This record gives sequence, structure tokens and C-alpha cells, in this order.
Amino acid sequence: MTHVDALSRSPIDIFCISFDNILPRLESAQDNDNEVKAIKELLRISAYKDYCDRNGILYKFVEGKELVVVPVSMQTEIIRNAHERGHIGVKYTEKHL
Repeated sequence: MTHVDALSRSPIDIFCISFDNILPRLESAQDNDNEVKAIKELLRISAYKDYCDRNGILYKFVEGKELVVVPVSMQTEIIRNAHERGHIGVKYTEKHL
């Protein structure tokens, strides 16, 4: 009955991806995504909408939060990673992305 042990524990409200190994891949994927690359190029000229480029990574400001722009090529991986870390459900995963 070891599988029942998890049912008695309170869920931990933490979602964290190790950025040490994902940032270089994210930057590369952003540079290979035409839409993201176009926004980065506009930012080199002047400020653009709600975006900023920090150390080669594109971020977007949404409702006061600074969010990493995840290119289409990495979206499935990021969502799967978030889901597998907690395996709590769709709503929980969406909340933490």
C-alpha cells in the first residue's frame, strides 16, 4: 500500500525548472523561431511593446509579471516538464506556467 502514502500528504505549491540547463537551449530555440527572432531584432533598435531582452532571453510583461517567451518548438517540453514535476492536474500545471 505504498501508493496510498502520497494521498495523505499535502501538495506542495512549488514549480521550478532548473534554469542552468534550460537557458542555453531556450536562447537557441528563441533564435531559431522567426517570430521571436523578429521581436528580438526590434528590441535591438528600440523598446517594443511589453517585451525585454535580458542576456539573450526574450521576456514579456503580462499583468505585472515578467514571463519567459517560450518558442513553439519548446512549448510541449516545458508543459510536460511542469506536469511531471507535480503530476497534480491540468489546472495546477496551467497555474504554474
